[in-house]
Amino acid sequence: MIDGGTDSVPFLHVVTDGVRWPAAPGPLARKVSDGGADRIHVRLPGATAREVHRVAREIVRATPAASTVVVHDRADVAVALWEEGEKVAVHLPESSFDPADLGAVLPRAMQWGASRHDPQGVRLARVSAEASGRPLDWILVGHVYATHSHPGAVPLGERGLSAAIAMSAGVPIVAIGGVGAAEVQRLRERGAAGVAILGAVFGPRGVEDEVRRVRDALDRWPAPGRLKTMNVTLNGRSIEIREGHTVGQLLGERAIEVETVVVELNREILPRSEVEDRRLASDDVLEVVRFVGGG
Repeated sequence: MIDGGTDSVPFLHVVTDGVRWPAAPGPLARKVSDGGADRIHVRLPGATAREVHRVAREIVRATPAASTVVVHDRADVAVALWEEGEKVAVHLPESSFDPADLGAVLPRAMQWGASRHDPQGVRLARVSAEASGRPLDWILVGHVYATHSHPGAVPLGERGLSAAIAMSAGVPIVAIGGVGAAEVQRLRERGAAGVAILGAVFGPRGVEDEVRRVRDALDRWPAPGRLKTMNVTLNGRSIEIREGHTVGQLLGERAIEVETVVVELNREILPRSEVEDRRLASDDVLEVVRFVGGG
């Protein structure tokens, strides 16, 4: 697994959408790379292997080595490109191969990742990859916010992202879905190792500048591991958390659903409407009690 936790340089993934990207994607890919993208995902649902191979190879040859080209779903195309000498990676959507079946047959040096949409999916993907003998290099998780690509679908939200990170056991989690420069700080505070963008590439400033805005936001915002910390007491146990943490963040990181518990903060019951945004202070004392069903 590559170094990509929240204490290292955060990753910026850019995902092609198969619609707004041109048939000859090289020049656009170069702008994305020059803007600071670490990985460029070739995502072409429904395209033939020949077409995916052509597009991926063109993007590889148009971009410098600093940007890794990632082939979505088509592991056969990724392996073919690798054997041709192109240092690509492969990404598995949730509907694609089980990581346990694929990990053992990929070239050992090839990076790989997966997409999941909820905390349990993150745990299962991580365990499946470990069963193949090689952990995933990243997991895309989302959609975190509302997005035009998933109209009407309920977003995972920041608490859901925190719960997913808690299930990752150190595999870098990359937030996707409705993400732009303005969201980077909150996502890094939650523990995301990076972000992935799609539509944000095509903002009014032009492709390279829009990508650079997100890159700059990632580089400006310090890794959570380098932020100041404080101690609070949770159910009788002292724990270390980052300054500025909210009660909602603390619960989300422990996969505790607000609707199933009563939260007492410094001996006073906290109204449920205040749980998500109530900021904690050093030496605060919390008691979290789960509801127990009866009959």
